[in-house]
Amino acid sequence: MPFYKKQDNELLTAPNFVTGPGFELDAETHDQHTYPVDGWYWFNTLDEAMIALSNARGDGIINAVQAKLDAFAQSRGYDGILSACTYATSTVDQFRAEGQYCVDARDKTWTALYVILAAAEAGERPHPESITDIEAELPPLSWPA
Repeated sequence: MPFYKKQDNELLTAPNFVTGPGFELDAETHDQHTYPVDGWYWFNTLDEAMIALSNARGDGIINAVQAKLDAFAQSRGYDGILSACTYATSTVDQFRAEGQYCVDARDKTWTALYVILAAAEAGERPHPESITDIEAELPPLSWPA
């Protein structure tokens, strides 16, 4: 769970700390900062960093996909997709099934988006300008009967 910075199309990483003029970032206190700090961000995974830093034009789409996932989970009364996913280990059968379904839906959705954004970054397709440009390529979100 390191710090990441995109500089000249290169993804820089710093696993434990970053220092610079007027700032010092440390992994133990990463949650005490407002990012970016001199272009550095904290992400929990490399995948999160790659998506977030791959292209600024993707920010709106990333937020829209997150909102779509959250709205899907909220349709069953969960706070959002993250909350719903925590129920995958519930001892209540219905909650466990819904939680696991949300984990699977979330994974498939983000994986599809990663592929789309990577292809755009590689010049294999146009950069999507909004979620409507890619919605048909994302897995459908509907609760099983």
